[in-house]
Amino acid sequence: MIYRIELEHHFDAEHYMPKHTGKCNQMHGHRWEVKVVIQTTRLNSSGMVVDFGDIKAIINELDHHALNLLMDNPTAENIAEGLWQQIVERMIDVDSVVLVTVWETPECSITVGDACDFITLAEGC
Repeated sequence: MIYRIELEHHFDAEHYMPKHTGKCNQMHGHRWEVKVVIQTTRLNSSGMVVDFGDIKAIINELDHHALNLLMDNPTAENIAEGLWQQIVERMIDVDSVVLVTVWETPECSITVGDACDFITLAEGC
């Protein structure tokens, strides 16, 4: 049996990109949209893949923060990677597939995950 969950959540935060030469090197804010996909063959001791509230709590750690105080270069890519690392480290079994997508704007997103995770989801097994 394969179990796959998808969660969408958001956080509001400001940042600037010190290594960027365009207008984004000035402080500005976004409503960041986040989608987390977790696929596994095992349920936890509560009979769930994960508690949705636990994933939301990780995302909420960024809410209403100046992201430059939390990381050196808070690009959408680095934010997505940081969320992915936190989710993997805190609550995912070894056989789980995790993808994290972060939208900086409604039109622009980045998805991160282990290379094998992309292959596994694409193949459906």
